[in-house]
Amino acid sequence: AILLVTGPVGVILLRHRNGLFTRAFLVTSALIFIVSYQRGYFGINWAAPMGILAALAVMEHTAKLNLQRIWLWSLGFSLLVLVPATGTLVALEMRWLNPRTAFGEQSYPVALDVELDAGKLISQIRDLSEGRDVATYIYGTSAVLERHYIDNVTTFTMQVFGRNQDLHTDFAALDGHAFAYIPPSLAAGERLAEKIFTSHEVAEIEGDFGMYYVILGNGFKYESYRQAMILPAIEKYYDRGTFPYAACYMDKYR
Repeated sequence: AILLVTGPVGVILLRHRNGLFTRAFLVTSALIFIVSYQRGYFGINWAAPMGILAALAVMEHTAKLNLQRIWLWSLGFSLLVLVPATGTLVALEMRWLNPRTAFGEQSYPVALDVELDAGKLISQIRDLSEGRDVATYIYGTSAVLERHYIDNVTTFTMQVFGRNQDLHTDFAALDGHAFAYIPPSLAAGERLAEKIFTSHEVAEIEGDFGMYYVILGNGFKYESYRQAMILPAIEKYYDRGTFPYAACYMDKYR
């Protein structure tokens, strides 16, 4: 997103008024369409640069551009977005706002990450993971646990960021291991657990924002995990690559 808007920002600073924002918007739209088609999905966060470019393109067609107007518009947009966002983050950190109460259970992953980052749940997870490996549903959450000195952490995920974990994890070597798995929701955790563990049970841990769930899985089934998670990730992120390659570190899972 930063790379895509670097050109338009340069145009703003140089005061060019020859319709480049409209062309930048069209070119950016084309690039995002190509990337979306190649990857097979559209990232919601990609919409941010699109919105900015669209607004500037509309402004080109409705008014004469000048630096003062653009700076005022940019300042207003920043205040409109940053002030509420900063206020929300402060409220979360100070525990003035419970996201699960304010936004419903769809905010469960947000509440979980906030409490993990603050260390509230770490001691409970450490107790539950005694004699087990630990897994989370997303790479960032795994990184938070590692920062709090939780050992043997891996990631069960289909997201592109989870591929960082694949560089350091030999899932075949984990066959038969017991896990403490921290899912994004109880339903999602049990769906995956039924596929990749011979048996499992659900434990609860308590935080400031409510109860959270840890799946205690026994007998990790590598081949089932490979079929459910690894092979779809290979097809989604590697086999659709535009350029040919001679070798890939994911080839060991094919």
